[in-house]
Amino acid sequence: MKVNKLILSLLALSLAGTALIYGNLPDQIALHFNLRGEVDRWGSRPSVWLTSALPLGVYLLMLFAPRLDPRKDSYARHMRGFSILANAITLFLIGLSWVTILFSMGFNLSIQVYVLSGIGILFIVIGNHLPNARQNYTFGIRTPWTLADERSWTQTHRVGGIGFVATGFIAIAAAWLSGLAAFLIFFSTLVLLIAGLFVYSYIIFKQQRSEG
Repeated sequence: MKVNKLILSLLALSLAGTALIYGNLPDQIALHFNLRGEVDRWGSRPSVWLTSALPLGVYLLMLFAPRLDPRKDSYARHMRGFSILANAITLFLIGLSWVTILFSMGFNLSIQVYVLSGIGILFIVIGNHLPNARQNYTFGIRTPWTLADERSWTQTHRVGGIGFVATGFIAIAAAWLSGLAAFLIFFSTLVLLIAGLFVYSYIIFKQQRSEG
């Protein structure tokens, strides 16, 4: 994956911005929220660097992941989709770090709306690129059967692409419901999606073996 200069610039600006306002931050920084969007863990002011540095760490991890994958040859065929996903995740995390900062400073922001809407957009992005993914150990729906059989991989990712897009739209819609209901709807949909794709990949694998 090639380094995206715009993403690196945004990462640098985000870290610089955190440093610029650090002295004006409150003594307590929100670190974790429960399913109702309420803070259930606080940290001291220096802990703001955990959320601020996370986007950079994740971006670097995804930057080097293809080079460490045993099936790195596959990335030549789906690198565009993987790069778009890496950039989208990084942007989401940059936004999340600043939503957390602003919330800690007293701004009336809904963590739930941002998180579920952001995750929904990520799922839609993933869903649009899943059908192009080739067998690898980093990006895609990795079950014992998709990794063992190319047909199972291909068909599972075609169906999974539709499922991820649908789940993304459900997440965006659920973001505007009351806290607990919103996450229950999203997580229930996600569990059904994962379980369905797991079973589907096995069925295609068995069909392939019986036909062979």
